[in-house]
Amino acid sequence: ALRAAVVEALRQALALLEPAADDHSLGDIEWTCRCTDCRPVIDWAASSGLRPLTLPMAEARRDHVQAQLKAAAAPICAETVKRGSPYKLLLNKPDDLPARRRALRQAWADDLAALDALEP
Repeated sequence: ALRAAVVEALRQALALLEPAADDHSLGDIEWTCRCTDCRPVIDWAASSGLRPLTLPMAEARRDHVQAQLKAAAAPICAETVKRGSPYKLLLNKPDDLPARRRALRQAWADDLAALDALEP
């Protein structure tokens, strides 16, 4: 039963349309907070662009957003730019996100082929 469930999950994952090579969207993150500080981050993460997001905000708000990124295991790099007032939270998506996706899909395809080869 476990094998059948894994095979079905792999087939479903591979059936999804692969994003374009220049698509840097992070739409598969399970966000734990959707407050007014997190909402712009969620919208930016779901967009296909690679441009960084800069959010001027006080320390407590920056800390909150960074904690939510960590809680969601989002592959987003966050740093504080200590210029001006308030300081700014600078967020960047991984440059190699499309390559990561391709590698993951290839691993899924390889795993599915290996499981199919074991089928009685």
